[in-house]
Amino acid sequence: MLRTGFDYLCGAAQDLLGGYLLKVGGSAVISFACLWIGGLDKMVEGLFYLICLDFALGLAHGWKLGRLSKDKFLSGLAKFLLYFAALLCASLLDTVLNAKTDALWHAQFRDFLIIYFCLHEALSILQHLHFFGVPLPAALIKRLTDYRDCKLWPGRGKAA
Repeated sequence: MLRTGFDYLCGAAQDLLGGYLLKVGGSAVISFACLWIGGLDKMVEGLFYLICLDFALGLAHGWKLGRLSKDKFLSGLAKFLLYFAALLCASLLDTVLNAKTDALWHAQFRDFLIIYFCLHEALSILQHLHFFGVPLPAALIKRLTDYRDCKLWPGRGKAA
């Protein structure tokens, strides 16, 4: 049965407006959360994708080993909230420090924290991929580990 343009537009409008309370509520919560952590930018978006990918690969890793754990699953979900709290703290610290010192210097604690979290998540993702048989250069894993551990000279371990 062919539909007229008017019928199509009416159906599209119903789909768009259906469940509007949930859509408006969800949008408001996400908007306020992004506002609290300093806004939604490419860095926050990238971190979000890395966290989701790490969570999915961790779940697949546990599935393949036959060791799915409710505790690990919940701790993976809790990481979202803990990262949010840390980003909120860093964003507030930036705001407080930059309120009076912006003319002299500009603090970017939020950005540094996001970079650290991204390196941590990327390393975890690469370790999961290595488990699944993706050939990764050991030098890449070592360099990311050094960056994550804030070593000044990459590749140098602690003295015995």
